[in-house]
Amino acid sequence: MKANKQLFLSVSDAVVDLCKPEGFVEHPVYSAGWEAANQAYQESLICTDLAQHIDQLEMSFFPKDRAFGFAITRSENVFGINDLADLPAVAGDCTDMWLHQPFTEYQLCGGTRWDLLVGRQPFRLRRHDLQDMDKAAGKIVRAFAKDASYLFGALRGDYRGRRVLVRAYDMRG
Repeated sequence: MKANKQLFLSVSDAVVDLCKPEGFVEHPVYSAGWEAANQAYQESLICTDLAQHIDQLEMSFFPKDRAFGFAITRSENVFGINDLADLPAVAGDCTDMWLHQPFTEYQLCGGTRWDLLVGRQPFRLRRHDLQDMDKAAGKIVRAFAKDASYLFGALRGDYRGRRVLVRAYDMRG
């Protein structure tokens, strides 16, 4: 197995476990793996509480940048989806379903002002980190575990600050 894939899968397994208490599970339609169009490894999780919103956590690993990204997209449940089994079985149909729906993105950012000014990514590895993949995975998982409470707090409306960037998108126009 390629080293980048091994790193991604190690981090992905740990992130899935960390997100389970918040109601997130692996997406039943989108499979984790390499996305050639984005040049990244990607994993999608979805929240099982579909009463009002459809919350999807996207985890990405960009090998070229040695960086991970974590963001949640929240869209209104205008489709009446009550259970994960109600989702279309084909990934393309699932994407088409909410492609033009407005959504809000909650992106997990670093905790310092300098991260915003210099464009530093808090979930980025250095070259020497990649010499030991277990250590590298542990570094990313610890950083995510430390800041995940801010991400989930922002979803609940309990957190406003620079660790979570919130952007609203209206795709109807």
